[in-house]
Amino acid sequence: MNIWLITTGEPITTDGENPRLLRTGILANLMAKQGHQVTWWNSTFDHNNKIQRAEKSVSIQIQDYRLVLLKGCGYKSNISFSRLYDHYLVGKEFKKMALQCEKSDIIVVAFPTFSLCLEALILGKKNNIPVLIDYRDLWPEAFVHAFPNLLQPFAKIAFSPMYIMAKKILSKADGILSITQPILDIALAKAKRKQNQYDNVIPLGYQNTKITADEYTQAQFFWKNLDLNPTEDFIICFFGQIGHQFDFDTIIETAQLLEKQDNRSNKIKIIICGRGDKLEELKEKTKDLKNIILPGLINAAQIQALMKISKLGLAPYKQTIDFNNSLPNKTFEYMSAGLPIITSLHDGYLGKFLNEQEIGFTYKNSDDLVQQLAKLEKNQSVIVGKNKVIIDIFEKSFSAETVYHNYMKHLESVILNFKK
Repeated sequence: MNIWLITTGEPITTDGENPRLLRTGILANLMAKQGHQVTWWNSTFDHNNKIQRAEKSVSIQIQDYRLVLLKGCGYKSNISFSRLYDHYLVGKEFKKMALQCEKSDIIVVAFPTFSLCLEALILGKKNNIPVLIDYRDLWPEAFVHAFPNLLQPFAKIAFSPMYIMAKKILSKADGILSITQPILDIALAKAKRKQNQYDNVIPLGYQNTKITADEYTQAQFFWKNLDLNPTEDFIICFFGQIGHQFDFDTIIETAQLLEKQDNRSNKIKIIICGRGDKLEELKEKTKDLKNIILPGLINAAQIQALMKISKLGLAPYKQTIDFNNSLPNKTFEYMSAGLPIITSLHDGYLGKFLNEQEIGFTYKNSDDLVQQLAKLEKNQSVIVGKNKVIIDIFEKSFSAETVYHNYMKHLESVILNFKK
């Protein structure tokens, strides 16, 4: 079967040394190895590193599948009009290059972006090809929530054309995929229809990057040189984009309160890894705190070594409609290492999932978080006993092997039923 996968913003295998592939990259590899003809449409612009991969649109062979990079202008900020313009240009490039390609059996296009979704739907309608929208993020809600609360009503008016466009895209799709049932329900409400046989919930499966013994040993020395003592310290880890989607102010307040306590709470160390739009601001706010460490961007071996010595994985998301209805990728990253999770999404889908499975904790504010961390640090047996349970849940429901095998089988089923 000829499968087209369309997304931008995800890493590709040529992005630096040993990059970690995400949803589309893992699926492309799996389906190609199963004998499918796969084309992955991506962008020349590297979203994570904010650099161009190529000077113009290009088609290259990556392992067993074809990768087409579409030229855009790039952007400096994730929340910006320049990003929307980049997406517009990428969509136009797709329209031009797709006409030169053999007709596919199915198109799966990630939402966002608007332009690629619209062009894929037009092409699918013209050639009688089923088009599935992989509805991962709530746009334009994500843009609106980037504004202060007082300005959000005005932002919603400003972005009203995007709300209309999102509804149009979802209503015209043959099927909608999503990472959780609540987000799928939101998409179906926008499309004004009930769930059909082409719709499905496909979570964000996680795949550990393979590393060598030498790489792991070096990673262990890296953390040791930062004065982390796994025997004495109660380590809480975070890695990801240091951006607007996370509430680090509550974490900073928590660290400040912990430093004032004259007890074992000063052994609690919060390690925040990554880079992003808010990194410099975070550095400035934490420069006098000894219990928050900012190592910057770390590699796969360092991530695995850090999770090995950590007691909790931190998920400090802001209380927005998208995150409250989601199981973010960080969830499964932590679970793959057997780490209990502590999150701000106490009333969200993640918080309910952690409570139901008894594999994590939630907090409402800095005082609440201080109390919970102090209590867990004193009684660590509560955490240690959860490791095997968490890994079992992960392997059964959220490992990349399980998730993307189910994803592939769903696409095969859609193609067969659509032809009938």
